[in-house]
Amino acid sequence: MGWPSHAVGGGRHDWATYLERGFVEPFRNALRGMPEVDAPVDDGGRTMLMEVLTFARGEPWLEIVNLLIGAGADVNRRVSGGRLVWDFAPTSNPRCVEIWRALIQSGLDVTTRGVKNETALMRVCSVYHGSGNYSSVEAIVRLLLDAGAEVNVVDQYQVSALQSAAGSGNIKAVKVLLKGGADPNLAATSRRSALFEAAVHGHADVVQALIQAGAQVDAVTLGSRLASYPAFTAGIVDVEGVTPLIAAAEGGHFQAVRQLADAGADVNRADASGFAPLMGAARTGHAKMAQFLLDRGARRDAVDASGRNAQKHAAEFQQLSEIAPLLKRTPGKADPV
Repeated sequence: MGWPSHAVGGGRHDWATYLERGFVEPFRNALRGMPEVDAPVDDGGRTMLMEVLTFARGEPWLEIVNLLIGAGADVNRRVSGGRLVWDFAPTSNPRCVEIWRALIQSGLDVTTRGVKNETALMRVCSVYHGSGNYSSVEAIVRLLLDAGAEVNVVDQYQVSALQSAAGSGNIKAVKVLLKGGADPNLAATSRRSALFEAAVHGHADVVQALIQAGAQVDAVTLGSRLASYPAFTAGIVDVEGVTPLIAAAEGGHFQAVRQLADAGADVNRADASGFAPLMGAARTGHAKMAQFLLDRGARRDAVDASGRNAQKHAAEFQQLSEIAPLLKRTPGKADPV
């Protein structure tokens, strides 16, 4: 017998209103009338615990979660589509931490894999908060690691928890993961490394933390970029051999570029198409970055596979007025060899 989906006479059943508004006592009474706490609430097999977690925002919902757990709700239940209880759990506010704590203390298996072969740790680290406030995520990551979550495993896309946290700019989670044994170079030779993820998005604090943890600054990966300008006519091309420095330069992320170069990244290392960091800076029109790369020894005469140098890339992306003065060769001064 499942939870009733409609009230007598039509409309939503009362429990749906109780959940939305966090009414604890009415929900407690509704729960007493249910012979099976994990009875489905919809055709997909979602349990009431899963339903509650989708609404959970604070203290009342934590109490409802504890009511369900106390009544025997299975914290490791999987719906017919493959999603697990933890996939419904919130991460966006401090009270969410207590919800995760309750789930873990009730026997949540932190090693089980979700629909995309992800773990709860990967899912939590992949959350992006536009506000940049990741305090709750950091605390949940600590709980999961303390409960035995595996830190150096990947999902079906070969992405780890550290790579996800780095890409979302979650410096707090990155530091916790590194302290917990996360390998900063996991997948660095096949997929986008954590350092690449941080560099391409311009998360300078994450870049610095990963470098300090021993990340390979010149590790290459498959990247993508605009074939030419404008984007709507040129399209995107995939390119092998892209370094974090190339990605950061092309994204206009000067602080990340500086950190990578200071850590020894090769300013003249090009990808498989011959595209070098200076060309990326030229495309963005970032004169300060271009000057920095030139000062570090970038070759202004380097050309890519199509014969374009940095100046031509700047012209193509309508940035020549900013970049051209820097790319003019100083009389009597040759490029570094």
